[in-house]
Amino acid sequence: MIKKSIEYSKPLNYKLGKPNSPTWNSEADAFKHAFMSAMLSKRYSIPISNIIGTWHEFQNSMNNAPKAENNMDLWNNRVGRNIWKEVKKDLKGYENSFNDKFIEDYTAIKIVEKMREGKLITSPDDSRVFAQDNVKNKGVYTGGAAPINDGNTFFATEDIAKMSTDEFIAVEDIINNQIKNKIAIPKSEANQGVTQGAYIYISGYTRDDGTKVSGYYRRRQH
Repeated sequence: MIKKSIEYSKPLNYKLGKPNSPTWNSEADAFKHAFMSAMLSKRYSIPISNIIGTWHEFQNSMNNAPKAENNMDLWNNRVGRNIWKEVKKDLKGYENSFNDKFIEDYTAIKIVEKMREGKLITSPDDSRVFAQDNVKNKGVYTGGAAPINDGNTFFATEDIAKMSTDEFIAVEDIINNQIKNKIAIPKSEANQGVTQGAYIYISGYTRDDGTKVSGYYRRRQH
């Protein structure tokens, strides 16, 4: 990503950082994160791109990275994921019919367009603050099985990987809390916990607004 960010900087005319750190706290840094998130969304999915990007930033924060830098990176990661949605829409679902170079060039141009519109954060001094999308108000959960982001609810790692974008968005706050607290429990371990009485499994269901919610686990309260 660093190499590609430097390569695209000349034809697309965005600024590199200091010579010894060209893609750090600069327009190139913003491009790098947005481009990486878009390409991860292409290769895997938007939910997986979100998990990888968010996990990376939480690791940086635990290594005492400045909060303003993490804020900048998380913001630009999300812009990159949204740009990939636009690319797919523009190509009308035929994105896999084009070669990688075309997709990368097309995505890079879109990122710089957003940058020029002020949609990316290009300096840690930017006053805008990243916040997870408020998904709780996007519909009313169905029944008493609603997942609650209280630290006791979690999704198995395999189930997260299988989620559609809409399913992920519906419970994004819970998954981001899992990432923050390093809760990565495989399905086999979670099911074993159910057998032993440590966890309760709630089967998947559909909300009143039609959004599907994947099955999840809760720690049994004693």
